Amino acid sequence: MPYSTKPNTTTYDPRKELPLHLDHKPVYALPYEHFDYVEDTDARFISIGLAQYDPDDVSIKVFRHTGEKWTRQSEELPLHRVID
Repeated sequence: MPYSTKPNTTTYDPRKELPLHLDHKPVYALPYEHFDYVEDTDARFISIGLAQYDPDDVSIKVFRHTGEKWTRQSEELPLHRVID
């Protein structure tokens, strides 16, 4: 991952809300696009929450937005795989 000293000019816009209609239920979510090293990123949030495949498991999900709608290409990983 390349590191840049160029300041990120993207500001967080609270009007871009986290989607809550999905099966992944966020417990904690971080607005991510401001921290992404890619200038024109589609990653909007990183969430730790209840997994969509099993509500008894914890997972981490990257919420992606195309600019028009939330995409189904958002990734979800079990917590233990992220830590590994």
